[in-house]
Amino acid sequence: MKRTIILLMLSILCFAMLAACGDEKKDAAESYSISLDQTTLSMGVYEKISLTATVSNSTGEAAQQTVTWTSANPAVVEVSDGVVFAKSAGKTTVTAQLADGTKAECAVDVMYLGMIPQLSFRNVDNRALTVGLGQTYDLQMSVMYNGKDCTDADTTYTFQVADPAVISVSNDGQITALAEGTTELTVIATWRGLGGDGLTGGEDAYGLKQVLQITVVKP
Repeated sequence: MKRTIILLMLSILCFAMLAACGDEKKDAAESYSISLDQTTLSMGVYEKISLTATVSNSTGEAAQQTVTWTSANPAVVEVSDGVVFAKSAGKTTVTAQLADGTKAECAVDVMYLGMIPQLSFRNVDNRALTVGLGQTYDLQMSVMYNGKDCTDADTTYTFQVADPAVISVSNDGQITALAEGTTELTVIATWRGLGGDGLTGGEDAYGLKQVLQITVVKP
């Protein structure tokens, strides 16, 4: 009786081990494919375009796999999570690759567009603004490039007031009218590696610096 029980237990153990081995072989045999929604891109310098990678298993069903993105020439384009950022004119290849080495590629051609990014104010006409004494006014800013609003989440702005006795400006662009008078407000955008406090102009950057005339009057 005892021997029968031992044999039964050994049989169950062997069966479990064989089943586990079968699962391991099945997992090991699983293969994946990856494709991109675009295989060629034409971009202007400073533009960003998102690529979408689709991963499928051997039966053609969508699968969750880690995708690693690389650029063959980061000086021409950088890529992060599928977002391609054009840095300089040239040609290169962006690759999306799985852990098993399976990959898909996109050929990227970057050119200069002959235009500059432009800091724009959606609620200021002719770079002049009148604010009532004691009132506030929120500037609505964006960076326009190649006819599109290309403001990024990490676009920032710096404000310089010629006469701080007339107005003050918060970090998010809210003007507060402090005293009657007129002053200049210089706004400098930091955008995709351009602009910032040290901006002095230049072919690619001077459009990110704008000067507004602010007049404070009695309401």
